Amino acid sequence: MSRYKQKVMGWAHAIRRAGQCEWNEALSRAWDMYYVHRWLCQGIVRFVYRKSDGSIRTARGTLCDELIPEEKRPKGIREAQIAAGMRKPDYRTIAYFDLDKRDWRAFCPAGFISVWRVPFGKGKTPR
Repeated sequence: MSRYKQKVMGWAHAIRRAGQCEWNEALSRAWDMYYVHRWLCQGIVRFVYRKSDGSIRTARGTLCDELIPEEKRPKGIREAQIAAGMRKPDYRTIAYFDLDKRDWRAFCPAGFISVWRVPFGKGKTPR
């Protein structure tokens, strides 16, 4: 099994273990998570997730180096996860740079709700 499929299966199991849905829906949400992560690396993504305290959060984030301020840029994904406040970084949680808060945040796939990709081209600045 390829590396990205292993990651998707891990997310699906985490979502299913949270007891929120059946396996087919968990797998569908895990694939959405895969695209969120992929799109975060390419530009700006707007997505919605449930925080650990139960509140709903709409975020606008990125993992694209050119959109992250120089002083906040991590050297790797582990450093980004630590900057997001994760005590024990792992593959089941996605760290992202929040463009509204101007800081690192993280969320668990079990809380993921929906995603929109924000158009962003060369020469444009994020709002």
